[in-house]
Amino acid sequence: GDKVDAIISQIYVDLPREIIFGLNKCKVISVYGVGYDKVDVHAAKEKGKDTYSFYNKYMHEKTLEYINMANRLRHAIQGNEFNLYYQPQVDLQTHEIVGVEALIRWFYPEEGFISPEYFIPVAEEVGHILDIGKWVCETAFRQKKVWAEKGFQPIKMSINLSRKSLLSSN
Repeated sequence: GDKVDAIISQIYVDLPREIIFGLNKCKVISVYGVGYDKVDVHAAKEKGKDTYSFYNKYMHEKTLEYINMANRLRHAIQGNEFNLYYQPQVDLQTHEIVGVEALIRWFYPEEGFISPEYFIPVAEEVGHILDIGKWVCETAFRQKKVWAEKGFQPIKMSINLSRKSLLSSN
């Protein structure tokens, strides 16, 4: 602990604050992770610039949860484990359903429903969000077509997509 603190402090003192490349002046910001590569750097970045963080048991558990979630997401996509639920949007004056919002849900047998608040950020980070967004759109459009074929009046459908999905050419 103290020895590492002293070394990092000395590196910080010795590190230049600016580097000049030709006519360009670049500011140097340091972030150090001590103990376990990317996890420590990520933890240090969360604390802010010009800081450091030590790897600990909590970080290890979070890393294992993250890796597990990323693997389970890949299997969920391949195994078609997601479902869409359609939340009605009601006109408060007429009490008629005027639209629906398509909401993705993931039921995992060992844990039950996994909140999108938990799996969507991981999907965005590991690159699965485009596949999930594509699946949501295809499934929602198919359902809207089924409703039309059954004679239901056309209604608006809201679909939540990530920024990456919206910017994708697919």
